[in-house]
Amino acid sequence: MTQKVYDQLPGIKAHIDPDNALNRIIYSSVKSFEYENWSDSVTIKYVLQGKEIYHLDGKEYPVNQGQLLLFDGARRVGVSIQEKEVVEGICIFLDVEMLAKYEHYQKHKVDQLIDQPAPLTSRWQLAAESYPAAFCNMSTLLERIFEHRKNLTLEAIDQYCWQFAALIWEHSQQAERQQQQIVATRKATREELYKRLLIAISYIHDHLAQKLRIAAIAQAACLSEFHLMRSFKQCFGWSMQQYIQHCRLEKAQRMMASKRYSLSQIALACGFADLQYFSRVFKKVHGVAPSRWEKR
Repeated sequence: MTQKVYDQLPGIKAHIDPDNALNRIIYSSVKSFEYENWSDSVTIKYVLQGKEIYHLDGKEYPVNQGQLLLFDGARRVGVSIQEKEVVEGICIFLDVEMLAKYEHYQKHKVDQLIDQPAPLTSRWQLAAESYPAAFCNMSTLLERIFEHRKNLTLEAIDQYCWQFAALIWEHSQQAERQQQQIVATRKATREELYKRLLIAISYIHDHLAQKLRIAAIAQAACLSEFHLMRSFKQCFGWSMQQYIQHCRLEKAQRMMASKRYSLSQIALACGFADLQYFSRVFKKVHGVAPSRWEKR
C-alpha cells in the first residue's frame, strides 16, 4: 500500500520510510476491519487493546492484548477485527533485504565485510507464531512507538526498523538455542514441545493478575504437569515459579515506569496478594523497595 491508500482508511495512521517503502510502521484504532493482501515483508502484528484475528496459509491466529504475531514474507495474509470496543494495534513491516544485511553483519567480522558483501535475500525463516511481547523483549520498543504514534520522525522510523531487525534476529537465535536444550531424539518432537511451551508462556502472561496453578498451565499446553515442568526448565533455564515471579516483577517495572498507576494497583495487576507482599518480593530481588525504585 502507498501512503495515499493508507490515508484513505479510517482509523489507520501509516509511517513509511521514504528511503525504503517496504519498511512501514502502521498504527490502527478500529472496531471493524477486514483486509487481505499478499505480504513480502517480515511482519510484526502487535495488539495493544482488544483482539485481532489473522489468517495465514489457511490457519487462524488469534492475537490478544499484549501479544504479537511474528512471521516472514511471501504469503497471503488476512486480518479480521469485529469488536464492540475499539481495538488498537501496531504493525511493523520490515524489508527482507534489510534483515539479510543485518544477519550478514552479525555473522561476519568487520574485516570480512569488504570481501563478502551482504546477500540480497535472507536465508533464515520465521514460522508464524504468536508470543507475549515481553517474551520477545519487544514490549518497551512497541510502547515507545505507541507513545509517539502520531509524530514519528523519518529518522525515528529508520531507527525503529533497524532495532526491530536486531530484536527479531536475537529472538530467532534464542528460539533455536532453546529448542536444542529440550531433551528429545527427534527434531520434530523438540519443535512440537517448543510450540506447547510457548502456549504455556502465553497462558502465564495472559493470567499474571490471577493465581496461577501448574495444573491449569499444563492443561492449556496439553502436557502433563511433570512433562511441562521438566521441559520448561530444560528449554528456558527457569523453574515455572521462577519464571512467573520474573514476569510479574517485569510487568510491575513497566507499569511503574509509565507513571500511570499507584503501587496498590500495580500489585494487584501483577498477581500479588497485597502491596506489602509485592514490596517484600520486589525488594528481595531488586534490593530496593518499589517506592524508591519508582523515584529513580
